[in-house]
Amino acid sequence: MSKLINFRDKFEKSNGYSLKKIISKDKPLLINLLSGGYSNSIIASNLGYTFAQNEIKTLLVDCNLSMGKLDILFGLTLEYNILHFFRKEKNLEEITTNINHENLFLIPSPSGVLEMESLDDKSKTYFKNEIENLKGYDAIIFSNHSRLGFPADDLSMLTDNRNGKNIVIANSSTFSIIDAYSIIKFLNVRKDIREIDILVNEKKPEEKGREVFRELTYVSDKFLNVNLNYISHLSKGRKIERSLRERKLFVEKYPFSKPSQDIKEISKKIIRRYQFR
Repeated sequence: MSKLINFRDKFEKSNGYSLKKIISKDKPLLINLLSGGYSNSIIASNLGYTFAQNEIKTLLVDCNLSMGKLDILFGLTLEYNILHFFRKEKNLEEITTNINHENLFLIPSPSGVLEMESLDDKSKTYFKNEIENLKGYDAIIFSNHSRLGFPADDLSMLTDNRNGKNIVIANSSTFSIIDAYSIIKFLNVRKDIREIDILVNEKKPEEKGREVFRELTYVSDKFLNVNLNYISHLSKGRKIERSLRERKLFVEKYPFSKPSQDIKEISKKIIRRYQFR
């Protein structure tokens, strides 16, 4: 039995209930990951795999519509992606691919397709409605990066409820903190979202992660009407870089590494907090 499966057993013993009992397929957990750069895709893919290893049927949606990355991280070359959905050639089910695990699925995006940058309002509404009507999953993780706008802001409204959360990813660099605050401000001012979670992805010790969170909280408390919640700290390291070069997930290739232990702890906190109810 794998270490990740053991994690499920430990979670159930420490919390007094089974993962299966807190999952509702009628109302899946919706996680909207927001940030710039590759870290979003890395976290989304490894978090999704960890969920799947714990018998949580998980769908990953690559929302970087013109520069998809998740299929690359999984080492996949796929015939169909979300472009075919918007062209009305395929429905979401037909472009969904089972990957690496019986409980893990992916809706991929294309790379370098300019028409995905100029979708009309009808196409946007069509996408949002179809996503909202997806059935049969315990969790859906949306990987949004590079910029705000569609679909990040539209999906933020779906995930701002009891069964979902908007999670902003940041690190200690000035650019990342500014980027994270811009996302927080946009969600709060433009979308009236008042609960946002923060995940810090940082090479330095966890205390540095909490420092990043305190900086974001200080500015947000001063200028916005939003409550920020600190989820956890995800360590960066050579194991992540090596797994990227090999197009493997670090949680699969290096299950005993510090980043893998961190991502398991993050999934545990998400399960405990959101309850899947």
